Amino acid sequence: MDKTISSVHDRWLNTITLVLGYLWLVSGLDKILSGEFVSGFADYVSLQIAEAPIVPWYNSFLSSFVMPNSVLAANSIQYAEFFIGAILVLASIWNFISHSRFAHYALAWASVISFVFVLNIILASGASFPIVDAEEVFEEGVNLDFVVLFLSFFLALSNFSEARLEKIKNL
Repeated sequence: MDKTISSVHDRWLNTITLVLGYLWLVSGLDKILSGEFVSGFADYVSLQIAEAPIVPWYNSFLSSFVMPNSVLAANSIQYAEFFIGAILVLASIWNFISHSRFAHYALAWASVISFVFVLNIILASGASFPIVDAEEVFEEGVNLDFVVLFLSFFLALSNFSEARLEKIKNL
């Protein structure tokens, strides 16, 4: 690949990763610093189970595993969001400085975990696949969870591929 194209690709990849990392970092910090996330999580999940058109197997998972362990689940979520964001931001900076394959692996695995987290959010909210939501005209119009889901997926693929190329180049 042409060095200029590769350089532009790396800049865009790092920029998108920094934005996604910032999103997770702020989301996790908001939950940790507010102190209300853990105490209100069980009520939120109960409301989702009662009102959202959740996929049946996921509804069962929420009812039988998450609800009885809501404090553990809430703490896991808020700290995982913070660490996903921190890893994405720090590994992106590390990748910008040194183009290490280990930075690409860190970015790829953090992107995979980001994908899983967003998929859980989508399943819990009962969102349908169409990205454009014409029924909610006063909302953002585009379900941003799907945007983050696709970004996470493509960042994971891109970083695993970049790590593989770095490994081959260093042989």
